[in-house]
Amino acid sequence: MVYICIPSRDEDRTVGVLLWKIRQVMTDLGRDFHVIVLDDGSRDGTRALLEKYKRVLPLTVISEKESIGYGRAVEKLLRTASGHTRYPKRDAIVTMQGDFTEHPDHLPSLVKSFEGGADIVYGEMAPETAPPPLAVRLARRIARMVLGRRVGAATPGDPLQGYRAYRAIVVRKALRDAGDGPLIGTDGWAANAELMNVLTPHARRVATVPLEKRYDMRRRPTRVRVLATIRQVLRLRRVFPRPAAILAAALALAGPVSGSAQQGMLVLDSLTAGSHKVGNVPFAPGEEMRFSLRAGILGGGEARMTVGEVDTLKGFPTYPVQWRIEASALGIGMDEKFYSWLDTESLISRRFVKDQHTAGRKRYREFDFYPEQRLVHRIDYDTTFALPTALPLDDISFVYFARTLPLEVGETYTFSRFYKDDGNPITLKVLRKDRMEVPAGAFNTIVVQPILPDNNLFASGAEAEIHFSDDERRLVVFMRADPGIIWPTIEMRLEGAEPAALGHAVGPEPRQPGAAR
Repeated sequence: MVYICIPSRDEDRTVGVLLWKIRQVMTDLGRDFHVIVLDDGSRDGTRALLEKYKRVLPLTVISEKESIGYGRAVEKLLRTASGHTRYPKRDAIVTMQGDFTEHPDHLPSLVKSFEGGADIVYGEMAPETAPPPLAVRLARRIARMVLGRRVGAATPGDPLQGYRAYRAIVVRKALRDAGDGPLIGTDGWAANAELMNVLTPHARRVATVPLEKRYDMRRRPTRVRVLATIRQVLRLRRVFPRPAAILAAALALAGPVSGSAQQGMLVLDSLTAGSHKVGNVPFAPGEEMRFSLRAGILGGGEARMTVGEVDTLKGFPTYPVQWRIEASALGIGMDEKFYSWLDTESLISRRFVKDQHTAGRKRYREFDFYPEQRLVHRIDYDTTFALPTALPLDDISFVYFARTLPLEVGETYTFSRFYKDDGNPITLKVLRKDRMEVPAGAFNTIVVQPILPDNNLFASGAEAEIHFSDDERRLVVFMRADPGIIWPTIEMRLEGAEPAALGHAVGPEPRQPGAAR
């Protein structure tokens, strides 16, 4: 079922035609639908017109004697639709305007993207047939300037637009969290930006579709007031959470650690990371670790782990790091490159790239992380989904992060910081201290077993091990991992390590449908 929610005030010249067009589009699409219109204190013939359409359409009308404003109207519509649905995990709730600027012809795109697995689908502005009014252009520009990165990843182009599809369970969860309080605290078009901020943490995947606003079809002047919008957006800037607020809220939800958990387990994730500023790190630009590689009995190759010169990514200074594995076994080749950009202050991952060529199969994946908005933009697919942590790590950055930990023998470090839910929790078991001889020499080492549920090399049961040097450098001296069914177990032995001297940039030029550098 698709619930189509429309706030309407004095729209008798367009709302009837709009409803009929919705009926035509949804019938052609072959989807069950129900329209919910909130008449926000109309003084024209809107109310009488809606009563007529109730006889021929699946339509619910909510009537307000006096105008309650756009923000409260949208919230009331969402509450009504959420209460109607019997299948919240399956049903969609679409919000759109009643003045025909948001055309029903775009409903199939929203619905099909939703049915493809997205929990939130929003319209990314396509070129418009008719230019928007000056007030609308100014409001958009000011909203993006004032809100900045708080909504930059969530609503590219126009954070004020409200033509969207939400999974009903996402709305229910947000309403549950709001309790007796309002879901939306702002009014006017700024309520759309606030609503995205409120609902996105409950969504596993967020997607976009191009939508054209049809200002040429509206039969009245715009109601956007630039000064009022500025006031609403300024108020919204104050209520949008910053990362510190997210951490504080998570701490409150986490509660005390049980006694058994305190005896041998150290929990390090976004719930206990505090302000999360990493002090001195045991690596720097120019570091290069070279490894000989053995794959099973007959295979071999080489690997490198390098740190490039500090690079600025989306306004943040980062360490660009690379891990490359080149090997062959029984005629099967492997050339895998992992790139990560680590924030120099917090060591969170800002971007991650996998470029894999194994057994003739090529896979390329590129992710931009927006921890401030708790969003991930997968650039190669041009899709967006929710980030489960404010302190994300990826397949390679977790190794560099692990080098900064105290690594006490007998401790188990667990942190829910992988950028995908099914990759959590990341676990590091500190097994023992050892003495390891490798081509680079003999090292005292700390032996760690890494477990990443969503990682081929370090999955549970793979019996992977990493030997870090037991000194201030925390070099990777030895690594054993299991790539999976096609490949035998691989072992990497340190052949040499260069100090931080001749730094060089690493990593491919990122593809650019999404994030700017």
